[in-house]
Amino acid sequence: MYLAGLVGGMLACYPVVITSGFERVQTNHEDVMHMHYMLEHSWRWLAQPDYPATFWTPRFFHPTPNTFAYSENLIGTAPLYWAFRPFCSAQVALQWWTLLNVAACYVAMLIVLRWFGLRPILAVLGAYVFAFHTPRQAQCIHLLLMPQAMTPFAIWYFWKLLQQPDRRTWVMLLVMCAWQLLAGIHLGWFLAFALAAWLIFAVLLDRSIARRLLQFTRRNPVFFLLSSGAVAGTLLLFFRHYFIGNHLIPLGFDVSLSFAPVVASWFAVTPHSLWDQNLVLGDRMHDPESFLFTGFVVYGLSILAGVAGFREWLRRSNNGTMQLGAFLTLLFLIVVVSKTYDERSFWYPFNRWLPGANGIRAIGRACFLTIPIGLIAGLTALQQLVESSTVRASRRTVLYSTLLIVAVIEQFAAKPKSWNRADWYAPIDALSPHLKNADAAFVLYEGTDGGRPLCAENAIVMWAGMNSGMPVVNGYSSRFPPYYPAHESETPIEDAVTFLGESWQGRLLVIERLRPEKKRYFDVRPGKDSAQRLSPVTP
Repeated sequence: MYLAGLVGGMLACYPVVITSGFERVQTNHEDVMHMHYMLEHSWRWLAQPDYPATFWTPRFFHPTPNTFAYSENLIGTAPLYWAFRPFCSAQVALQWWTLLNVAACYVAMLIVLRWFGLRPILAVLGAYVFAFHTPRQAQCIHLLLMPQAMTPFAIWYFWKLLQQPDRRTWVMLLVMCAWQLLAGIHLGWFLAFALAAWLIFAVLLDRSIARRLLQFTRRNPVFFLLSSGAVAGTLLLFFRHYFIGNHLIPLGFDVSLSFAPVVASWFAVTPHSLWDQNLVLGDRMHDPESFLFTGFVVYGLSILAGVAGFREWLRRSNNGTMQLGAFLTLLFLIVVVSKTYDERSFWYPFNRWLPGANGIRAIGRACFLTIPIGLIAGLTALQQLVESSTVRASRRTVLYSTLLIVAVIEQFAAKPKSWNRADWYAPIDALSPHLKNADAAFVLYEGTDGGRPLCAENAIVMWAGMNSGMPVVNGYSSRFPPYYPAHESETPIEDAVTFLGESWQGRLLVIERLRPEKKRYFDVRPGKDSAQRLSPVTP
């Protein structure tokens, strides 16, 4: 049954990828090509001694430093990609990386739910929904949302720590949270945010939790400080580059607000899934960011966690406290990340004052934490409620099986879009040989190839620059550095020289993406007047 859930989920979510033998990709171009670039860059930096770029400064947006910190870099899960690179192409390694990250989510939740003592049927239900839920399918274009296998373990150790704190549990909680943060910053940040809120609610519901945690720290002061300091220090050393690279170009609150869900977004259904034509509520302004509905089974389990948790909390049950705290945490997350239709939001103080919050553009991704918290709290409450009743074992099995079937059907979304992966990377292979005999390149566009957006064209140039070993002015990321040249400008070449900086000198190649044979070379001198710094030369 465990294996059937895994295989069935992979086939349901990635049918085109698997049946095509990895020849097709189920996602869009630009975002995936960018994330793939980050994985490939880290691999080449690690495996190729003559790789010309440094770890934190890949050779796009040249000569801007710390561009690796302009977006997610997936370093916490990059070793999974590295493991395949010696044996297959970069494109196939990415396919394996994607599939195995989603499979790891299933296995992780399955293990954790069995640790909670859930019946195998309920464990499969929770694991299937967590790994293959429709918001994850809708956002398969965002690879940063695939690696979430550390989250169930973090929730398990958090739950255990609040009930009976010990050294091992504390360390494992720290490790899982840090690992999740390195694997995917958005998911890791929201994990820490959700657990902090859950802790506050749990302490308010049961003051003995605070006493237990305080006693634990008093008994183990040196251990607590060293373990916390080691993890915090490691994260600070890593994320200091994000501060250095991004402090001049922060995302404003208006960016987060523009992508914030409204209440109806939590009922916006992923296209071609079960309720697509039947549930009319929903906000599709920023699809797929707004497809947050995960099915009535998940919502029902979350509500059950609140109702059953409240009843058990009145009886002074530890599990009841955790379940009720989980339900309050879900409500809190939904309220603070949602906006009203007149563009008001409780997110502002968090965006303004909480470290890292102003780097979260799509705050609706908090749903990726409401799902595992609701599943774990709801499934434990369901089993506790059913098996404390007089319902016979055979009827319990029927009930659990029915819920499993309904949950699986709710997560099924037909007609996934796909492209031939060879078509993705063919333009890169065509452009790469033309990037030579210069110190930097700037690629111009006169129209786009095959209807690709400009960001996809820039991703092609980034890859071509990496393959050819030439730094490129072009780039695509979550942020753009100051003075990045606009292609619609009347003087794009002069703007590119301005972007290179007053002290930059060398040979600049200017090339047209759709006509790469049409090249122009310029010697660039230091100075302030960009037009006067340019001297055409023969290659």
